[in-house]
Amino acid sequence: MKKIRLRWLVPAGLLLGIILNQAPAYACSPAPWTFEEAYRAKAMVYGKVTAVHSDRRAAILQVISYAGPGPAPRLVHLPRTEDSRPAPPYSCPDFSMRFKTGEAYVFFLADVPPRLRLLEPQWRTASPVRNGQVMVGLPHGETASLEERLQSFAAQRNVTVQKPDSGSPVWGETIWGKLRWLATAAGAALAVLGLGALKRKGRR
Repeated sequence: MKKIRLRWLVPAGLLLGIILNQAPAYACSPAPWTFEEAYRAKAMVYGKVTAVHSDRRAAILQVISYAGPGPAPRLVHLPRTEDSRPAPPYSCPDFSMRFKTGEAYVFFLADVPPRLRLLEPQWRTASPVRNGQVMVGLPHGETASLEERLQSFAAQRNVTVQKPDSGSPVWGETIWGKLRWLATAAGAALAVLGLGALKRKGRR
């Protein structure tokens, strides 16, 4: 009986060791993702990133097209993404998104103003777009027509795909953002006035 038990225990121990060795690698791998998961969003907004801040976690989006409730915005100050890791020390990489100025993305929104929220701030809350093709799958990076995907989402939500115009609203602009803009404008005006005063003084 002891010999039989030992024969079973050795392979069982080897199998357990393999599982334990592979578990951390599996836990730290990003889960597969498909564009259909984003259909849970309340709205989708496609555009070009004109500026980033907060370590590239927050983006300002110049809107090209929009599918969701209400009128299309022309500019969106998007909320920041969040680190997917709970707390240091970190044993896995961060799977949340960061953005690049000049790049185009379609963002997935859990809600629109006055409660503007990203669908998955710790995961795939946007998908990059190039030449009209949007990434629709991970880890293999499959692409498909953005227009077709937006139309499919709009049909499910019973909304239309809209284009913004000059009178369209700006979303997510905070009072601090407005104050920063005013401070920049005031600084530029003071600089112009200062240069004018120096020129007049030089002519005397």
